[in-house]
Amino acid sequence: MKTNRFLVYALAMASVFTGCKNGNEPQEPSNDDPNVPAPTAITLSQKTLSIEEGQTANLAVLFTPTNASGELVWESTDETIATVSQEGIVTGVKAGNATIVVTCGSLNDQCAVTVSASSVVDTDALLAGSDYYVFAMDETTFGKLKGKVTADFRMNGSYNDDGSVPDGVTSILEIWGRTLEAGTPSGPNAFGLTEGWTCLKAVSGGDWKGNGCGGIRQLQNVDFTKITDEHVLVILYKGPAANNGNTIKFTLYSTVGGGAEVSYSVNANTNGEWQKLEVPVSEIKQKGIDWSQAYIHNQTLKPDGGLYAMYTLGLLIEGPTVVGAELNLDAAFIYKPANK
Repeated sequence: MKTNRFLVYALAMASVFTGCKNGNEPQEPSNDDPNVPAPTAITLSQKTLSIEEGQTANLAVLFTPTNASGELVWESTDETIATVSQEGIVTGVKAGNATIVVTCGSLNDQCAVTVSASSVVDTDALLAGSDYYVFAMDETTFGKLKGKVTADFRMNGSYNDDGSVPDGVTSILEIWGRTLEAGTPSGPNAFGLTEGWTCLKAVSGGDWKGNGCGGIRQLQNVDFTKITDEHVLVILYKGPAANNGNTIKFTLYSTVGGGAEVSYSVNANTNGEWQKLEVPVSEIKQKGIDWSQAYIHNQTLKPDGGLYAMYTLGLLIEGPTVVGAELNLDAAFIYKPANK
């Protein structure tokens, strides 16, 4: 936990920030000017604070009496969520909750900070990496990754009416139990382009677990054995304001037949704003995903001997009012960020 100290002189109703001291143990408030009293209480300007990842906000300290001064110690209970500078500037790091504590001798006050995921997707950074395994992405954006794509698992067709697969189709969007139907994309995608994306609406309680379910199914071999802990999963998604408390669940699967699966749930109501789910591959593997072997289409077997179907990404809408809920998926990929 990082500690920053600075000296505050409060004159009338204004605060002037100067200096910086370090000490080991809290001391009683004191100062070198006998005409400036030590404070009897300190109060933060806000008791609660909500910011997004990357945003900043200022916290001020009010002294009692107002002409008092004393040495301040600023602390964050979790610097992986939010940090605080020596000037009382709070910065959101990642989504979660932390508490900012300011101490002056034996006096203290706190501010509860909630950090939410950024509503602004830095698409330039997402395209600056290397070693891309792409599950979903528009054609124009995909073209910007020329020379950096290791595997293209994007959907490129659908089943024939008789259930057969047309020649050349390697990946399809499969709907489970007639629970989803195609919606109508509108507006720009997550990369600011007019190209469409996958828009799905739940049409019934469905035949499969009472939710809107589907997945990007691969009709080709899938080899993730060279994906390392330096790689990151990124999913760009959104939902309308009318999703009524539902959640969207994205699921990853092992390439080994009968292996574990890992799911991540997000709020389905994003008010029509594109959001980013970002998960380190190291975390995915720690949760039990097994990519130690390649999936061989029509050869990888389940433990019971049947053929194993490979989905690179499962899609699920669940919640209290699933019918009519919407899921928009613009891009999903695993890559190595530029700073790795």
